[in-house]
Amino acid sequence: MVGTNKTRVRNPPPPLSVKRDPKWSLFFMNKNMKIPVVVVYKITYRKKDKYYLKVFENVLVDDIITPKKRKPLVPDESTIVEIGVGSSFEERYMKKYETQKISKIDSQKKQTLNELQSIVNKQRGR
Repeated sequence: MVGTNKTRVRNPPPPLSVKRDPKWSLFFMNKNMKIPVVVVYKITYRKKDKYYLKVFENVLVDDIITPKKRKPLVPDESTIVEIGVGSSFEERYMKKYETQKISKIDSQKKQTLNELQSIVNKQRGR
C-alpha cells in the first residue's frame, strides 16, 4: 500500500441519532451524578455495640475512609463495619444490622428542593 495515507479513528464519537437514545441520555446524565455510598459503622460503649447507617450522596468512598481529614464524615471513635456503593445496599444493611438511617447527606440541590416543598406544603395546609 504505497502512496495511501489512511488514518484510523479507533473510537469515533456516536452519531447524533444515538445521543437521543435513552441509554445514551442515561450515560451522559450519570457522568455528572455520583452513586450513593452506604456506610455501616459501630460505636462500642460499655461493651454494647450499636450500629449506625449513613448514606452519602455526592461523596467518594476515599473521602469516607481517610482518617486524616479535619472533619471526618464518620466519627473517629467508630469502626467501619461495611461500605456499599449503590442504593440497593441501603435496604440490605438496614435488614442485616436492624438499624434505621440516622442521617442522609444530600446534595445542595435536593436540600433546597426539600425546603421549597415543605414551604409549599405548609401554605397548602398539608
